[in-house]
Amino acid sequence: MQRWSNGMIPAGVHQVTLPPSLENKSVNGNIPNIPERYSIPYFVKADYNASVGPLPQFQQSSAPSAYPDMTGLEFHRRRLAQAY
Repeated sequence: MQRWSNGMIPAGVHQVTLPPSLENKSVNGNIPNIPERYSIPYFVKADYNASVGPLPQFQQSSAPSAYPDMTGLEFHRRRLAQAY
């Protein structure tokens, strides 16, 4: 969404933290029992032939494209190269 919206919709940052009710409640350096939490990851990616550059409605003369236009496959390969 960040690329398609030319940065207007920022990507979320994944963080795992203690519930607010348990913050700063360690006893002798031990954190109290934390209730079990579950998550279901949901991964999506663009079709390999789809454009993942900013959409026209998010491009203006005062705000040029912050991201180059490329296909979903090119984007996927770049992200893999950055990670590995």
